[in-house]
Amino acid sequence: GTARTLLMPVGATAVVGGVDWGCALGTDSIPYCWGDRAASVRPIPIYQKYVAIAGGYSTLCGLKTDSLAYCGTPQQALQFPVPSSPKFTKVSVGSEHKCGIGVDSTAYCWGENIQGQLGDSTTDPRAEPAPVHGNLKFVEISAGDNFTCGIVAGGTVYCWGRNDEGALGRPDSIRTFPLPITSSITFTQIVASTAHACGLSVGGKVYCWGGNRFGQLGDGTFTSRYTPALVVGQQP
Repeated sequence: GTARTLLMPVGATAVVGGVDWGCALGTDSIPYCWGDRAASVRPIPIYQKYVAIAGGYSTLCGLKTDSLAYCGTPQQALQFPVPSSPKFTKVSVGSEHKCGIGVDSTAYCWGENIQGQLGDSTTDPRAEPAPVHGNLKFVEISAGDNFTCGIVAGGTVYCWGRNDEGALGRPDSIRTFPLPITSSITFTQIVASTAHACGLSVGGKVYCWGGNRFGQLGDGTFTSRYTPALVVGQQP
């Protein structure tokens, strides 16, 4: 009979993507990737097992059962262990930096830092994960373009890095260490993008803040905001 290319023979538990690629974590704990960075128009397996994956721009990262982080491109098959990696519970990938939450709830970041996006009170790049300043305990973290946001125990959002159009949730410029956003809303999830961020509140409502020239805040306007704006049309 005709030979067939093996695609993704199992279900998926997570999916991530970058500029021109995507990856799914199979129920067999193996990542399957496709697109330009994976040099394939069909899902191809990375024959190593992971408990979690994260992706963004050109980078794929994963956590193994030992909670250590590995990063690379989908084509490089996650072959690069993060130097001096602490044990992580989750990781997030930005444009030129990565962040993760350690098993002790400390946030760590590494990579480029010209805009203070590592949050270690410097603008020095780091090849190894550096603890985020302030001894805060994080439950969620998201690395964006040149900034980072995270949620601490209790639901307060802190952001740091470049403050394009209010992305840090404050009327500041660059911040090299975490500061809370201008809001009393309690959040459970956060995602940082190019120059805006969005969060899910404990009440199940979505709010966004930062740049809005393309309507990415979803509030029915094109006005940038440094305080969370409720995305319109949500059920009461």
